[in-house]
Amino acid sequence: MTAEDNPFPAGSQQRAVRWMTRYLRAPAKLGDIREAEGPGKGADRRRAIRLQTGAIRNLRLYRHVLDQHLRRRPAPAAEAILLLALAESDHAGGSTAVRPRLVHSWVDQAREAGLRAGTVRLVNAVLRRATATLEGIRADPASVPEAVFTSHPDWLVERWRERWGPAETSRLLQWNQRTPELYAHGPAASLAGEAAGPESPLQPTRWPHFHRLPRGIPPEVQEGLRAGTWTIRDPATRIAVEATLARPSGRVLDLCASPGGKSRGLLADPRGPRELVAADLPPRLGLLRANLAPWPARAVARPLDLGEDDPLPAEHGSFDAVLLDAPCSNTGVLRRRPDARWRLRPEDLRALPPRQLAYLRRAARLVVPGGILVYSTCSLEVEENREVVDAFLAGAEGRAFRLETAVLARPTRTGHDGAGVYRMLRDDSPVR
Repeated sequence: MTAEDNPFPAGSQQRAVRWMTRYLRAPAKLGDIREAEGPGKGADRRRAIRLQTGAIRNLRLYRHVLDQHLRRRPAPAAEAILLLALAESDHAGGSTAVRPRLVHSWVDQAREAGLRAGTVRLVNAVLRRATATLEGIRADPASVPEAVFTSHPDWLVERWRERWGPAETSRLLQWNQRTPELYAHGPAASLAGEAAGPESPLQPTRWPHFHRLPRGIPPEVQEGLRAGTWTIRDPATRIAVEATLARPSGRVLDLCASPGGKSRGLLADPRGPRELVAADLPPRLGLLRANLAPWPARAVARPLDLGEDDPLPAEHGSFDAVLLDAPCSNTGVLRRRPDARWRLRPEDLRALPPRQLAYLRRAARLVVPGGILVYSTCSLEVEENREVVDAFLAGAEGRAFRLETAVLARPTRTGHDGAGVYRMLRDDSPVR
């Protein structure tokens, strides 16, 4: 296969094989696996990301296909090649015309990876049959269980069916299988004429100042990212930003802020704070600082561990608004983070809420009387959203607050990532 007829040439295939093999040996966040190889740019890296992400998004389905042609699961390096080859076959639409070339290219990768001759022959034989099997399942989705076809854990699918019913769950499962779109938030004043055309690098959306980027980040937006007038973020992030800026704020604290998308949204807004403190764990500060670079006089990244009982004792009652973007299950962003569905376990939904509640109580101490506390997640689960907020308001720290707005954005209803956002106002009594 040549670069002309293969959207995933040898360089991107090799990189994806390295990443996928590491993932299969020790599952971790895809971003962490990729960054461990060092930061990089370029077309080959982008293609490798697309290829590996496709394999992870369809991991359960692809393993179901391979299990029909294997007596046992192969070693990680061989399985990585098989899974990635099925991802490329999916990308090609299961075309029988390209299948022989596709199989040949991945057999070459098996040789390049140093697999034994017998394993190379196995890869060749399995792929020739498995690509056809996958094509048959794609043509008849009802031939396999819905959780298999959409590559979700059974327990999560059953949970959603009990909560929302089968039809809504099916819509959500299908949503999670789509490739996420890229959005930028910014003025686009100079590009207004271009934005109206179907070939424009910026497409308008129904969300004010959010633009779809169908062909990557154009130069004008790249310049705006450096200047601080543009931000790459999903429209769902606007809900927490709007809630935090609901009242004039001179000083704002963004907790669990990395990588900094919401911080940038706060700073770029005309109503933005005079001073923003963006805090997170020390290992996460590098990217956060880079994202705050356009505002050296207004923003600072600070190391902070909300796991400590009182992480900022000298700052009690000193912030006009505090945004807590709490660690969560990520069930609202499984389309964007497909690896999260394989890390999540039922017990996580019992372990996370107490931690989130503890973080919210600590965040509350930092809000000035009359100020705003915003609790935000990218989860769809009630245990991590309204139940955490209700438990907080019923406790000692929460009695000084009242809930002003509550939003649970489900992707199938909103057309963007899922999010839970709850804005609470502190009364004007003295800080205790």
